[in-house]
Amino acid sequence: YAGNVSADSAEFAALMRHESFDVVFMMMWFWGRLDAVPQRYTPAIQKLQLHRCPVLAIVTDDVHYVRESTLARLAGGTQLSQRAAALERAEGEALQLADVVF
Repeated sequence: YAGNVSADSAEFAALMRHESFDVVFMMMWFWGRLDAVPQRYTPAIQKLQLHRCPVLAIVTDDVHYVRESTLARLAGGTQLSQRAAALERAEGEALQLADVVF
């Protein structure tokens, strides 16, 4: 299944309850927020896939907090530095949810 459904939607809940997955791939996307896709979807997957244990794989093409930290260092400003630090925590938390990271 390849779809774009919200983690709290009825469609997603039905998908997780009625389908069996060996692996769930999630992209490490933040979409301007500090909770990445894995942080939003993993709790729902774990809750709704109780009778199965799919491998949770995170695919990332960026170390987001490094980019933000560089911007904060170059541009200066407490707000940018605080965002970079928050993003580092969020990214670390998201990656810890994975069984495998690509």
